[in-house]
Amino acid sequence: MAKDRGLRINIASSASRGLSLVVSNIAEGQGRNSKGEFTQFLGNAQSSLLEVETQFLIAERLKYVDAKSMEHLNQKVDRVSRLLNGLMQSQKVKRPELRDLNEKQKTRNEKPV
Repeated sequence: MAKDRGLRINIASSASRGLSLVVSNIAEGQGRNSKGEFTQFLGNAQSSLLEVETQFLIAERLKYVDAKSMEHLNQKVDRVSRLLNGLMQSQKVKRPELRDLNEKQKTRNEKPV
């Protein structure tokens, strides 16, 4: 019984630590000097979120979390993941010279009608 309690505490602690890392990485990335650095920290936040999701899955498999609570947790993780992905996409720099190069390649690859 004590071993089971210790495992529950460890899972809860790991999930809590992971959640605080998600927020901390976003904050630290926001304070950086470039979009690239910010994006890197958003990636770190995404990785931490995956760790949290893993802790939730472990808790579910060990029957520490009921199905309804797990569904709620999965929805929250999915929402945060989509927000992080959106932020990462918004940070992508579209360099004009690459856009021009892509347009030239498209024109070259088009077949005359």
